[in-house]
Amino acid sequence: ECFPVWGQFAFADCCADRYGRGGNPDCWQDGYDAGYCCLVRRIDWDVKPQFAVPEDVAITPVHGELAMVSYVKTGSMLAEGLVDTLYENTGLEAQRISEPQDPPEPQGAPLVVHFVREPLEMLVSAYRYLREGPRLEPWLFDHGSCGSFRCSEADWHWLFAPCKFKCSAFEILHAVETEEDGLHITYRLIRAEISRMLSTIRAWAFSPRVLHVSVGSFRGDPAGARSCIERFW
Repeated sequence: ECFPVWGQFAFADCCADRYGRGGNPDCWQDGYDAGYCCLVRRIDWDVKPQFAVPEDVAITPVHGELAMVSYVKTGSMLAEGLVDTLYENTGLEAQRISEPQDPPEPQGAPLVVHFVREPLEMLVSAYRYLREGPRLEPWLFDHGSCGSFRCSEADWHWLFAPCKFKCSAFEILHAVETEEDGLHITYRLIRAEISRMLSTIRAWAFSPRVLHVSVGSFRGDPAGARSCIERFW
């Protein structure tokens, strides 16, 4: 799949046009499968990627009885699990809103559980997560992509202009020599998402229809945190 017209090459030579015979040794040593053997998807190297905000970041209407809103690294998987649990236990079909962009303050209905996290914790968690090259984040290996982290256009230029938009976020993170530099790069990726979360906290700060829940509360007392949400509803 990596080299459909190079039948004479062995599997380990995938992307030999870029890395030489044998491919990228770091890739094989880290145990990546065929889908990630080049660490980037094949694209036209002469075409600069265009900055674009993913379609799913448009304002999502808040409706129904209960909505759960989360962001990158604030408990998205946790919120998804709670939606399923509530449905199984009560029949309630809660709305799941992942990474909203400037959502309006809920008025009337529904109730909203807003998953938040201390920004520094978000940054460190995102850095450790992305360094591992998770397969759930295929955008991480695309040239010039911030993917689900939805960076600002200014940060997109800061990240990818030095390589003329011919490198991936994964490559940038693994090219730096210090953890401090890696955290700075991750900050550029996640800064806009942190800003969206903080803006929403301010907008919803005094709304009686919003319950702000920290991921840390589930680590300390998961049963108590779930009970709090159930009482809120």
